Order: sequence, then C-alpha cells, then structure tokens
Amino acid sequence: MRCTRGAEAAVHTARRLVSNLPACHVVVKLDFSNAFNCVRRDLILDSIATNIPEIYRLVYSAFSCELVLTFGSHEILSSEGTQQGDPLTLEFCEAIHSLLLKLHSSVKIGFTDDLTLSGDLHTVERDITTITESSSETGLQLNVDRSEIITDDFTEISTLATFNDFIRVNKEDMTLLGAPVLKGMAQDKATHDKINDLTRAVERLNLQAHDALVILKNSLAIPKLLYLLRISQCSDNPLLRQFDDTSSPF
Repeated sequence: MRCTRGAEAAVHTARRLVSNLPACHVVVKLDFSNAFNCVRRDLILDSIATNIPEIYRLVYSAFSCELVLTFGSHEILSSEGTQQGDPLTLEFCEAIHSLLLKLHSSVKIGFTDDLTLSGDLHTVERDITTITESSSETGLQLNVDRSEIITDDFTEISTLATFNDFIRVNKEDMTLLGAPVLKGMAQDKATHDKINDLTRAVERLNLQAHDALVILKNSLAIPKLLYLLRISQCSDNPLLRQFDDTSSPF
C-alpha cells in the first residue's frame, strides 16, 4: 500500500508496533550497499512498463543506455542503478516493490531504500533469506553489518546465524527515518542534534535578525524540528525549551 506522508506514517506505525511487540517477534531495519547505484535497470524498466506505462518512454530515455558520469576530465560509463537524489524516486520503489510482495512478514515498511520488517522471528529470518537470494534479480546486496534487529529478548536470536552480524538495538534506542520511535535516550539525542544544528547556524548567520530568522524558519533548523515534533512524542521534552532559548536572538 502506498500512502501520502509516508515517513510520518512509518514512524507512527513503528511506535505502535514496538510498544506492543509480541513475544518471539522482532523488528529488523535492513541496509543495502549502495542501493540506488546497484539496482538493475532492466528491472526498473520492466516494473515501470507494467505498473506505470504512462511514463515508460521518459524512463526508457533515461535508463536504456549507459550514462556518462564526469569528474574533471575523467568520464565513466554508468550501466546500472539510478542516481541518488533523482527526483523520480519512484523508479527505485517500483523496482523493489515486487520483492516486497514476496515477503511474508506481518509488517513491511518500505521508504525508498529503507526497508523495515516485523513478525515472528523465523518468518523474518526466511524473508531475509529471500532478499539475499534475490540479489541476482534485483542487484541489491544486503549489508548485514549496518542492519539492525530490535526485540525484547535477544536470547533466541543468538542461535540463528542469519542475525549474527546484525546490530542489536534496544527498543528505547530505536530510530526510523531519522526519528526516535520511543521516548528515551534516542529522543534526547535527536533533540540535542537539532539544538547543535541551530547553534551552529546561529553562529554562522552573520545577517540582520529578520533575514536570519527567515532562513532559519524556511531552510535550516525549523523544518527539521517540525518533522521531529510531528512524528515523535516529544512535546513535553524539556530540551525543547533549550531549543527556544538558542533561537531567542531572533
């Protein structure tokens, strides 16, 4: 299912999920190595032709041939993947959508190349095996050293080789799409990061107060703080007062 404001929906869903995680259930956050540059272009073209034929000619013109990447006087031919930051991000999403449909975890959250799964331990394990075995079809390689597993009890996990290299994260430390999921240390760290970003911006904005305020409000610290406020239960966090005090010069 696709939805608007997907990042916010994903974090709110994850919060309800980890707050009521059944016994022997896990949440895994999967990381792919250089995902945007490795996904297969023939998979992109096939997926677009099947699901969004209206834009197929546009996508075909962009990815049916090798792209020329330049650095100074050097040129490199790029024959696979999209480009990270491509405004037409749905190309990547469509390419991996068929893979998501093969998975059997009870919860599947996909936001571009950020994939989160949840379900009983052995179902999630089988899904990870499916993703790994599909690498030749998708071009995506799972980076287990940067993937995370979240659960209440890590005892049973230690017996499964699939999760040996996963980073073990406590629920109160879990983040998703740059946001803390639960109240605790992760939320405090996220708020501290916003305060540090604001402090650095204030020090560097050698402008009149009104001009600096406009830049902070529309481009720098404020939009990121609003994102945190929308998706994290931090309205009573005392660190928000410190954020206000930091912006008081304006």
